[in-house]
Amino acid sequence: MIHLTSNKVAITPILDSDKTPGGLYIPDIAKERADQGIVKYIGPRVKDIKIGDYVLFGGYDGTTVRLEGEGTFILIREPFIKCIFCESSSFMVNF
Repeated sequence: MIHLTSNKVAITPILDSDKTPGGLYIPDIAKERADQGIVKYIGPRVKDIKIGDYVLFGGYDGTTVRLEGEGTFILIREPFIKCIFCESSSFMVNF
């Protein structure tokens, strides 16, 4: 568990597939950075986001952190989150 300060949010990124629909493998260097994920931790000053929200953010916003026993997170300030998907949304956004 981590304790965030201010209005920071820790997001578990949702990564793109390692293969194309045609079966070709995509090397890590060619993949885009994650731009969507699930909120895992929030700081004390976060107002509009809650743990478990499915959010969209700029692909190069925030800092990627790998914590032993916790996994990979993207740490980002709340104002940089572009949108929160409603619970009834059952699709993934790819631009």
